Amino acid sequence: RSMQCTYDEPADVISMNFEPGADATDSELGPNDIIVRYRGEEIIGLTILLRSGPYRVYFYSHEMNEPAHVHVDRDAASCKFWLSPVALASNLGFWAHELRTIERLIEDSIDELLDEWGAIHGDAG
Repeated sequence: RSMQCTYDEPADVISMNFEPGADATDSELGPNDIIVRYRGEEIIGLTILLRSGPYRVYFYSHEMNEPAHVHVDRDAASCKFWLSPVALASNLGFWAHELRTIERLIEDSIDELLDEWGAIHGDAG
């Protein structure tokens, strides 16, 4: 059995694929910002998502009926950004200057985030 591990330094994303090229049928966000990807009952990969300073950027696996997007948390604040194009979808508690910082962070990692959305949800959003 082969395994592929990649680290994208600018996006700060680590991907481990236990079956390279296999498409996931489901995924779940586990503790410590780790996405576990499944094909049926079998774990086929792990992704450790972006963590930049105080911000945690992540996906939910059950939101496949929405356009590609990420959720971002810091303490009790939370927001959601669409990925294509990058735009604020909702905000609960972030100040405007933080939202601009988060938007730049997402834009700097957009290719990796869209790739990971596609790996989890089966398309690029």
